[in-house]
Amino acid sequence: MKVVDFAKEHYSFNFDIVFYDVTTLYFETFEEDELRKNGFSKDNKSQQPQILVALMVTKEGFPIAFEIFSGNTFEGHTIIPTIKNFIGRNKVKEFTVVADAAMISSENITQLNQNEINYIVGARLGNLSIKLLGTIDEQIVRQDGKSIRIKTELGYLICSYSSVRYRKDLYEMNKQIEKAKQVVEVPSKSRKLNLRRQMIKNWNLTKSLSKN
Repeated sequence: MKVVDFAKEHYSFNFDIVFYDVTTLYFETFEEDELRKNGFSKDNKSQQPQILVALMVTKEGFPIAFEIFSGNTFEGHTIIPTIKNFIGRNKVKEFTVVADAAMISSENITQLNQNEINYIVGARLGNLSIKLLGTIDEQIVRQDGKSIRIKTELGYLICSYSSVRYRKDLYEMNKQIEKAKQVVEVPSKSRKLNLRRQMIKNWNLTKSLSKN
């Protein structure tokens, strides 16, 4: 509460919008306990136990709340309890949370709606239906800074166009197409490469086993 009071006094914080994310903190040990568990590590320390820290900040970046979860907790399962605890402690009436796509699932969106919590979250185009992608393709204005708003079952989808992102995606796509053509045109080369990789993998495994 002292942190929130400070944010209200010095940063004019009024709960209208907050940003939410999680990170992991690992420990220099290989022994787990009730809280420190092995899980997906953002520090690339998958063999060492960790905890998951959920953090909420104001639009100015001032931290106002956090929760700690065991290290094997899926980060998407943290956002609802963290937000509800914050709202309950501070008796919040109007609230909007901003989070990235990793935090959001259909279940989370349902719970956000049921608890009347406004949200702005990242969306993954790869998870959209072919029909919805077609609608976006038909309606999108291909000019930088232009956006469209489409109503879906999970809320309004806002899409904007970026010429820089278009060129990057087109370049990566053409690279993949060229690789696929090479495999089709010279399949023996691809098989030899895969065979060589498998031989190296088996040799490394044998070398590793011989040391133990």
